[in-house]
Amino acid sequence: MIRRPPRSTLFPYTTLFRSAKLKVKDLCNGPAKLCQALKLDKLTADQKDLVTGNMFWIESGESVSKEDVVRAPRIGIGPSAEEWRDKPMRFYVRDNLYVSVRNKKAEMEIDGVNK
Repeated sequence: MIRRPPRSTLFPYTTLFRSAKLKVKDLCNGPAKLCQALKLDKLTADQKDLVTGNMFWIESGESVSKEDVVRAPRIGIGPSAEEWRDKPMRFYVRDNLYVSVRNKKAEMEIDGVNK
């Protein structure tokens, strides 16, 4: 008889198996999925200094014009953060397949400005 270890000891592996079921475009369309895809958990990344640490870094990529950057309110902000709910603090590249929730109103406003 094969005994399964307790769920707590399987944490890194269960997240990998859950990620494997996701489509590639869904691996990074939210903070939790991004952490799963990069195998980040509280033990490896919690409270790390993003400025002076060497765990994360930013590299140059493709250029994106300002007109293609969508600025929209964040999603999933509850009543306790009502002051911040409608502020445009969520940014994504228009027509990017990896965005979890597109803000069509903000995209239409960009289209109106660009015409």
